[in-house]
Amino acid sequence: MGKKQTAARTLPHPTEIQAISLDLGNGYCNLMADGGISADWRSVQGRLSDATRFNDLPFDDVINISGVWWAFGAGAYTYAARSLEDFPATNRYFSEWYKRLFTYALHRAYGVRLGEGIFYPRVVLSIPAGIFANEDVVQRVKESLAGDYQIGTTRGSELRVKIEDGNLQIIPEGAGSYIATATQNQIVQSGLWYVGDGGYLTFDVIAFRDGDYAPDLSVSDAAAGMRYVAAAVSRKLHAAAGNEVRPEDIDPYLTCDAITINGRAYPIGEHRATAICQLVERVAGFITRSMSGQNLTGIILTGGGAEVLRTGLEQALVPLTVIVAPNPRRANVLGGFALIGG
Repeated sequence: MGKKQTAARTLPHPTEIQAISLDLGNGYCNLMADGGISADWRSVQGRLSDATRFNDLPFDDVINISGVWWAFGAGAYTYAARSLEDFPATNRYFSEWYKRLFTYALHRAYGVRLGEGIFYPRVVLSIPAGIFANEDVVQRVKESLAGDYQIGTTRGSELRVKIEDGNLQIIPEGAGSYIATATQNQIVQSGLWYVGDGGYLTFDVIAFRDGDYAPDLSVSDAAAGMRYVAAAVSRKLHAAAGNEVRPEDIDPYLTCDAITINGRAYPIGEHRATAICQLVERVAGFITRSMSGQNLTGIILTGGGAEVLRTGLEQALVPLTVIVAPNPRRANVLGGFALIGG
């Protein structure tokens, strides 16, 4: 009996990292966890070939899932270029692709904390408001992600994590941004505020009235994401260079004045500006229609497109107040983390 008690006391304590906030978006993924851990990566993955020397691969970018090696984010572009997989579609949230992305997020959260037993974190996960509105779909997402994770690393070690259903909290994208904004700006705590999330695929709106989530006012435009701009530039480059480049591959370089294709630089500034103006017009019309019959106080912009859309929407939506969430690309995970980690 005494030996059993001693053994119980010496078992590794499960989980110093107790809270993880995730926003696994169509374009980019954001993470925040205990101890100031944060990470951002492109929402892309690729399966590595059997010929790859795994011991030479970067620890952060590559993991083994069920006997198969996968690279994520920048590592996928470098080490799995011929097998790249993205999934820019709204039905991705209960796919094996999405579960692999979630698995990789656990690896990034725990890093080198290996061999310490099984970890049992609390996780808050942001998903699009349109999906969140369907309780059956939310439950399906939770069922898909709950369970045991055994993650192999390039160091020959294994990370073990268990996601229990009660420890996985799902929130609508934009809710974290509202929380992050409200902690810094009390003006949004009163009245009716829209949170406009300018993501890669969609522009989603959720609403808060006097600080309370108003689910019935959630709406989404499935074609008003930043991919609209990338696709417009892609079409122009195809005509100029005779080489079709996917919008997903152009998107990371949209802030540049030119994009190099096969050794030649092609200017994109004018094409980008025209596409942004068209996107602003579409988003402004969408917001105007959605606020019909409402006494709207203002709009909080968040997501990767927040700064791009801000000036145009301020002009198009006068006299409404338009503000940008703090660190808009990461605002959802910052606010989400406040729900579970403080």
